[in-house]
Amino acid sequence: SSRMGGEAPEIRTEAEEEDAQKLLKGARKALTVTMITRKATAFLSERDKRARAEQEWIERQEEHRAAELQAQWTEDEARRTWALRRMELEVLGRVHSSLSNVGGLQSTNAFVAIS
Repeated sequence: SSRMGGEAPEIRTEAEEEDAQKLLKGARKALTVTMITRKATAFLSERDKRARAEQEWIERQEEHRAAELQAQWTEDEARRTWALRRMELEVLGRVHSSLSNVGGLQSTNAFVAIS
């Protein structure tokens, strides 16, 4: 019913009061559900953020380890190459020395033969 300035306020019946209480209770439940949903969403979002950060940290560690292994492999490869070069130089030195000695013997023999 319409209320005009001079009329007395409407008085609710028990049934209307019960309905109003049910509506209020329903609104409170809906608000509680909304708040719980927001908290859960925030929690899950934070958990996902932490999980992403942890995954990124793990990936950075793996990249760092891979870079270390690559550097170690490169260093080991350089050492092996240097060791091979050194051995090759030693062998060449011995061959040169042997050839020089053979050449020296030949010239000595030639000198002896000429004498």
